[in-house]
Amino acid sequence: MGESGKKKKTSRDIQAEKSRERIYKVASSLISRKGFYDTSISEICREAQCSVGAFYHHFSSKDSILEETFRLADIDFAEWEVPDQQILDGKELVLLYMTSYADLIEQTGLNFIKRFYNNGNKTFIKQGRPMQTRLVEIIESSAQNGKLAIRDTPAVVCEKIFIAARGVVFHWCLHEGGFDLKTLLLDMVSCVLADQEYRP
Repeated sequence: MGESGKKKKTSRDIQAEKSRERIYKVASSLISRKGFYDTSISEICREAQCSVGAFYHHFSSKDSILEETFRLADIDFAEWEVPDQQILDGKELVLLYMTSYADLIEQTGLNFIKRFYNNGNKTFIKQGRPMQTRLVEIIESSAQNGKLAIRDTPAVVCEKIFIAARGVVFHWCLHEGGFDLKTLLLDMVSCVLADQEYRP
């Protein structure tokens, strides 16, 4: 083991990672283009040049492909930063963060997102996801520095923001992507933040 205590990857480990990444990229591309139900696992394997057994070695189902998209997104959001972050006020930071979220949804594609947005998907309510915890950190830091007015706890503000954002995304799915997702999503987040400023 190295200084970090992590076991050094073997060539077999590296090859397995490459295989998983190739299958994921092919599957996500096909699902985005054709839709979830019109994409078969055999088609994914044919395009990825792998066996069905190899697919199931890395992913338990097509739904696992959807889950992988947001697992990877969580990794990216955990380290989210912007240039000159210290000079921005809290609202600007939150809106930039949620712009990144809207970008993720649009880049993932309507067909992909429509499958992901269902009441059986518990990913949304999983505690401790980096996508949410990073936003809590931003809200908390901004509030402590006097750059964001909040009357709820940072965790509750974050939850309200994501409730609003997911509502917009679901509405976007219902309308087959027929409006500007980012504009409406940021408008709704702004409403949540404006409500936090109101102190009766």
